[in-house]
Amino acid sequence: MRRPDRIVWLPSGEVCVIDYKFGAEKKSYYRQVGRYMQLLADMGHTKVSGYIWYPLQGVIRSVKP
Repeated sequence: MRRPDRIVWLPSGEVCVIDYKFGAEKKSYYRQVGRYMQLLADMGHTKVSGYIWYPLQGVIRSVKP
């Protein structure tokens, strides 16, 4: 089972996956969000984007498919 922290459906039709992290950056986080993005694409969503948000550092990183 996969459960991203947040999925946002925008009026434009884009679906955004947002995953919150509270530790140091790791490459595995990018793979995790990438898997969430792929699952949404497999479900038929054509515009999918992903982000990792480090709230304590005030940093948001974009994840490329």
